[in-house]
Amino acid sequence: MIKGSPGSGIFSIAMRDAKNGVIVGGNYQEPEKSENNLAFTSDGGRTWTAGNGLNGYRSAIAYIDPQTLIAVGTNGTDISADGGKTWKHVGNENLNAVAVKGRNAVWAVGPNGLIVKFRS
Repeated sequence: MIKGSPGSGIFSIAMRDAKNGVIVGGNYQEPEKSENNLAFTSDGGRTWTAGNGLNGYRSAIAYIDPQTLIAVGTNGTDISADGGKTWKHVGNENLNAVAVKGRNAVWAVGPNGLIVKFRS
């Protein structure tokens, strides 16, 4: 992920275990751009491999379970059920952060006090 302007770079990391994880980001000044906003590690963060499929800038990511990921950002939410290989856009709400405590406790927050609970 390239940091090219004050609004771009890595904004969130989620580790599934000690070796496997994912980072998200992009450029919040250009939230529709889908390039350079996703990468994966399988060696504890020593190296990263670019991914694709997110629908723009994402400010936060979390594992719901070992294969299910949720990523939120200013132009919506994407979910992957296969470890990040493919993504589905599931909402357009402007969200800044996400937290997970099991499949039935997936919460996100956005501006102006917005609170969202996702249902599986």
